[in-house]
Amino acid sequence: MDTIYQINQLVSKTGETLYNVPAEPYILYEMGFGEDEAAQLCHDAIHVAKWEQVRVKRDTLITRSDWTQMPDVSLTDEQKQAFVAYRQTLRDIPQNYTDPDDVIWPELPVTESSLA
Repeated sequence: MDTIYQINQLVSKTGETLYNVPAEPYILYEMGFGEDEAAQLCHDAIHVAKWEQVRVKRDTLITRSDWTQMPDVSLTDEQKQAFVAYRQTLRDIPQNYTDPDDVIWPELPVTESSLA
């Protein structure tokens, strides 16, 4: 099943503000948008949706590593620093990439429990 992307907010050719418009060229043509304009609107909607997917994954990975920042965690100082760097790399992803398809995810640092 193909993903249907949406344009969160769109001002129509008649000046009406529309919300959650399917990012489908034929729909945009029917609304009076030209071919190039419709293609750009669709491209932008896909780009926004992909960045949202990146942020969700990033936030999940940060949350899954929250335990490493607790004061009573049994990690070495070196392991703790590795997780600090890992988490910072995750936080910096939106600033370090312009294209969501180019994101390179950092590797999870190794702990004794991850070796078991």
